[in-house]
Amino acid sequence: MSRQSTTLSLILSFTVLLSSCTNSFVFPNQYPCYPFGQCKTITTTPHRDYYYDSPSLVVVRAAPSVDDALESSFEDAQVIGENLARILTVSCANGEPMPDEAITLLRALISTTSGARGWFVTLLTNPDFEPVFTPPIDEAFLTALNDNPDPNIKLMTMNVAMSTATEITHLKNGNEEFAAGSRTTSRRATVLAKEVLGREDLLPGLREEVEGLMS
Repeated sequence: MSRQSTTLSLILSFTVLLSSCTNSFVFPNQYPCYPFGQCKTITTTPHRDYYYDSPSLVVVRAAPSVDDALESSFEDAQVIGENLARILTVSCANGEPMPDEAITLLRALISTTSGARGWFVTLLTNPDFEPVFTPPIDEAFLTALNDNPDPNIKLMTMNVAMSTATEITHLKNGNEEFAAGSRTTSRRATVLAKEVLGREDLLPGLREEVEGLMS
């Protein structure tokens, strides 16, 4: 596929996105354990995690704090993000709001570039999180994005652009399995962007960012 064709495909993706209301780079989640190194996780309630590092010793420790989220590296953010995404998935599947503790942690996590990247990498790629992308998308999640336009406007735009380009590359190379993964990321990123673009009260700078990428 030529470079011109790839560019055209990206433009078409964004044109459809904008006209209908309107992924960050995605890497395989490595599931490192935070903050105890090599250990396992037991979820005992919808919004509280406990960690242990051997079958006989249980370390009772609350989920990461707001400070942990604010200071998290990209790798740590993936782990915090996975826990939050599971909470959000359960809430969405049950038609319930996300717990307040989880909302507070999510706001902190996506307020930094490394935290937002780790969140999106996990949320957009894990098959378990499909309920999150069944409209209408959770209001607390959308509000958290709106409260943190930087870095989320740019990341949300690139989530669509990069996953679309990656899918095209995989198809060109004959790798349908990888292309399917990128297609899932692109679809989810588009659903999220469409939900935001369809409302005037959310991330007003997103439309400008999308249109700028197309120009």
